Amino acid sequence: MVKTSQNPARREALKSLSQYIVSFALGIFLIPLSRFLNRLPKNKTVVRFARKGIREGINVLPAIFVFQQNKQIKILSRRCPHLGCTVQTDAAGKELRCPCHGSRFTVDGKYIAGPAKADLQELAYTSINEREWKVTL
Repeated sequence: MVKTSQNPARREALKSLSQYIVSFALGIFLIPLSRFLNRLPKNKTVVRFARKGIREGINVLPAIFVFQQNKQIKILSRRCPHLGCTVQTDAAGKELRCPCHGSRFTVDGKYIAGPAKADLQELAYTSINEREWKVTL
């Protein structure tokens, strides 16, 4: 019978290394997945904008759309409800489109077609003074 020598220090080192590699691999997979599922808290963003610059129809700001019709204001998130891409206006300014997967919305945020299956999120706004509003995302 042949007897093999066993090195417990080497065995423990390999065991620790394999546990580290598995933990790292799971972390690489699970952190983006949890962000994708919106389970991690997000920082709130405050957008301030001037009332004077808002015209009739759709107004495009960096994180929001401001839709004005008959002096009524509607603030919409530019985040697509499907996967969170930034929604853009089409060339004619008559529709809002997600560039990632093709979801389409009316200029007042109503769902038309595509994988989103929901309207754009309407956001509440507050008056800062006579000239400015703010929206918290």
